[in-house]
Order: sequence, then C-alpha cells, then structure tokens
Amino acid sequence: MKIGGFAKELYFLAIIFIVFYVTFNILMPFFLGVDNPIATVNGPSMEPTFHDGDLVILAGVRPEDIKVGDVIVYSASWAGGEDVIHRVVSIEERGGTYLFRVQGDNRETNPVPDPGYVTPDEIRGKVIVGGIPMAGRLLSIVQSLPGRVTVMALLASLLIKDYVDYKRKSESGGPRDAGEPTLLES
Repeated sequence: MKIGGFAKELYFLAIIFIVFYVTFNILMPFFLGVDNPIATVNGPSMEPTFHDGDLVILAGVRPEDIKVGDVIVYSASWAGGEDVIHRVVSIEERGGTYLFRVQGDNRETNPVPDPGYVTPDEIRGKVIVGGIPMAGRLLSIVQSLPGRVTVMALLASLLIKDYVDYKRKSESGGPRDAGEPTLLES
C-alpha cells in the first residue's frame, strides 16, 4: 500500500526533524568534542570579523592547543556567566595552568582586554566556523518559547490546510495521488 499525500508530508516532516535533532544534538557534539557546538555572536565586540547575530560553530580544544589569535567562546564571570566570543591576545602558564587574556576585535567597543584571565574550565570551545550571517539570531528566536510556539503553529496550520485540501479532493472525487487506494480498495 502506498502512502497518500498528507501522510507522506507527515513522514517527511518527521524525518527532517529526526535528521536535524540527531545532527545537532548527537553527531556534531560527538565529532566536535563539545556539548553545544553552536554559539551566537551578541553585540559588536567582534566586528569586523563577526557581526551581531552571526552563528559560529565550536570544537572542543585542549588548553595547550590554544594559540594567540584563536577565537574562543568562554563563560565570562564578569558578565554574569554569559558566553563571550573573543580573540586570545596573550597566554600565560602559572603552575601548570594556562591563563588566557582575550579581547574583542572591535577596538572602539573593546579598547582593552577583558577583565581578568580566562581559565581552561571557563572555555566552551574554539571557533572553527564563524560568521554565518544572522543564523544565530534566527536560531535564538526559534529556541525561545514564543519562537517555538510560532513555528509549531505554522507547521500545524500547514498540516491542517493540507489535510482539508486532501479531504475535499477525496470527497469530491477529484484527482488522487498515484497509488492511493479508493474506498473500495481499502
């Protein structure tokens, strides 16, 4: 028995959802060695390299592999634990522990390095792909509660519209999808 148009769309949406979920929540974290490999640039501190709303992709990194000039994402205690995306400007080693000084690329908004040192346990990862324009902003919107509700409402309305169209066609005796059984065949 072949699957009709409405059911086919439901299966297609389910497969797309599963592929995205597995990719972003299982495969990327596994292969990149970081729990959450995606971050969003907030503010102008990294301009002109990255812009507000850009999406960056991170990879896990050992402290000894970080070099001056690398861009890292770290949990900034001076910013209430918020993630900050800045460039490493100097590295010190004290008692076997690496300490990193970081600073945004925009010297107008960041004329001096960030306060204090970044320790290895504050580092989420090193930016390996960056500057995907506005993708981070879109992701932030979709991940918010109003964004999720809006996306779910749009998907539900599309499915309802398709279902209503499907029912109208089948009740009016209109054209059916190829291979769709008639009432006598089911």
